[in-house]
Amino acid sequence: KLQYQLEKLRGRTALIAACEEGHTEIAKLLIRKSANTDIQDKNGYPALILAYFGGHTGIVKVFVENNANINIQDW
Repeated sequence: KLQYQLEKLRGRTALIAACEEGHTEIAKLLIRKSANTDIQDKNGYPALILAYFGGHTGIVKVFVENNANINIQDW
């Protein structure tokens, strides 16, 4: 329900918001609870790329540690 509310209000998922804003612990929780790590924002940018370009290396590390697709490309 929370993910739906975030998408409806801001056009983004909880994982996208955490990656953009640098909330490492939230991203870690979402990924460990099976959040889609290949998800893209409304502009086609993957969550991993958003974290990387935002300088959120802790989140990037969480993606790598959880075997996310590190070769994902934007749209």
